[in-house]
Amino acid sequence: MNKLKIFLVGLGLFIYSGGLMLLLYLVFIKTGEATRPAIQDFLIALFMGGIGSLIYINASFSYHVSKKTFDITWGWWYLFGPINGMFFAVIMLFLLKAVMLAVFPSASEATDMNNFAVGAYAGFIGLFAKQGTDKLREIFEELFITKEEKTKTKPAAK
Repeated sequence: MNKLKIFLVGLGLFIYSGGLMLLLYLVFIKTGEATRPAIQDFLIALFMGGIGSLIYINASFSYHVSKKTFDITWGWWYLFGPINGMFFAVIMLFLLKAVMLAVFPSASEATDMNNFAVGAYAGFIGLFAKQGTDKLREIFEELFITKEEKTKTKPAAK
């Protein structure tokens, strides 16, 4: 694939990511469905997830530059890392709130989270987004294995 095509694909993904953020805003926040604390939690998770990812990416960048192993072809990974961390943090915050709603009888108990707690949670989710998505992939591949895949992995009977 030539450099122009790679650039156009990357640019398209970047624009698509921005469009998804705008869509989240229009559907979730602008419609008035969300309360003010929910909007704050959403924005805090978005930004702290990005900051957490930036910590990981900055450490990776400085490591590879100092070892003289930096490869410019990873540029898109460095660009999309914070965006992935932002989205992953929001998804995990929604998951946490859903679990809290299931556990606590009162909706207000489940949704009342300190802004600092939301920020810390989202920051760590962003920081470990790569490991988190890798682990989730392992779990879902094991849970949703197809019959064909089961027969491939079974040892032959003796």
